[in-house]
Amino acid sequence: MTNVRSMPSEMRAVFTALQDEVFWLHAKWIVHRQLFGTSEERIDLLNDFGPDLFQIIYDSLLNDVLLTMSRLTDPASSFKKENLSLSRLTNMIEETDHKEFQTEISALQAKTNDQCEPFRRLRNRVIAHNDLAAALSHHHDPLPDITRQMIENGLSSIRDYMSAFDTFFDATETDYKQPHLRGDGDSLIHYLEEVRAHHLDRLTKQ
Repeated sequence: MTNVRSMPSEMRAVFTALQDEVFWLHAKWIVHRQLFGTSEERIDLLNDFGPDLFQIIYDSLLNDVLLTMSRLTDPASSFKKENLSLSRLTNMIEETDHKEFQTEISALQAKTNDQCEPFRRLRNRVIAHNDLAAALSHHHDPLPDITRQMIENGLSSIRDYMSAFDTFFDATETDYKQPHLRGDGDSLIHYLEEVRAHHLDRLTKQ
């Protein structure tokens, strides 16, 4: 018989809200990766149609991903205000009798915080604020170089954390990695390729 535990209603509300955040986080990263992290041919295609536009989209999507990962790993509260974060959920677990799960989730929380620490530093000094020393490259603690693999590692840790709740309380697995999108980066690339092919065809017939 499947072991399904009852998740307290207040915890369920926080968990469901975090699920929405995690789904959209992965959706934005998937689109970013499809558009800008697949091939040089795609980059050339985007530059043909609007280099400045797609630079804005590149920066906006990336900043949104890093901001979301930073928010998810923020403390449960800051500046006397409660945050929707993984720490909030961890604190709620610590108020229950699920001692073994408390240990598991605390370890997953620590790993996730560690993976996302570079994003929070970037958020605090560049994305959410405009640190003068960082902007002028005079800061004694240089900003981290964010790589695609660092983002993938952070996303993996977030998925592990959320999946632990799925398994413990609902005995289910949620596919956070592949959210359903009604149109994505691949779709846009397909249409742009069709437009370019049609344009080239017209030129050859002139």
